[in-house]
Amino acid sequence: MLHHAHFSKCQLANYAFEGHSEHNADRIEQAWLDVETQIAALRVGEITHNHFLPETRWAEILAGRQIGAAFVTRDPRDALLSMLNYARAQNLPAHVSDMLVDLSDEDALLFLLDGAGRLIPFADYYDAYYGWLSMPGVEVFRFEDIVGPRGGGDNQRQLDACVALAKLAGIEANDARFEIAWRNVFNPSAGTFFRGQVGEWRKRFTSRVLREFDRKAGWLPERWGYST
Repeated sequence: MLHHAHFSKCQLANYAFEGHSEHNADRIEQAWLDVETQIAALRVGEITHNHFLPETRWAEILAGRQIGAAFVTRDPRDALLSMLNYARAQNLPAHVSDMLVDLSDEDALLFLLDGAGRLIPFADYYDAYYGWLSMPGVEVFRFEDIVGPRGGGDNQRQLDACVALAKLAGIEANDARFEIAWRNVFNPSAGTFFRGQVGEWRKRFTSRVLREFDRKAGWLPERWGYST
């Protein structure tokens, strides 16, 4: 409901959720209350992982519950590849997977970029989360740091990211659990991975896709700190 309400201005299907529904103040407020109930039910040591949109109400909820919050970014070019892989490998979201079934990978990437009047264009969907970067009480992490050497990243940057993540969970770096978590943080079988590699877009983007990305979403990398 909250996603639909946010993207209803686009007059296009939501990337993540199929269909449309009525958006009125009462239903939106009930959606907030439902999520707040789920957040309140979290116990010490539990986590929840969702594509929550950046609303100031989140900062109030999290601060009130003393819940640590982490927002993970990824190079938008690799995120586009991940979108395609998720639709291909997981058949999710189902309505998006159905739209791509007869397309080559190149044409599918172009379709996701543009939306073709059927989906929210990639740049609009991706940038809708930008507000998290400056949300009070939210720690921002980069996928590229977390994956470490096995994902094409750096060992020290991964360690630093994991120390910060552990701190949110109340775990010190000298805790035995930290060593186990750090050594196993890269998960090649994760359902959302294409390959989980930094900069894989450089190998997968054709000249046509690169040209269209620059035209339709070329402003994203610099805005999100991925200009190189």
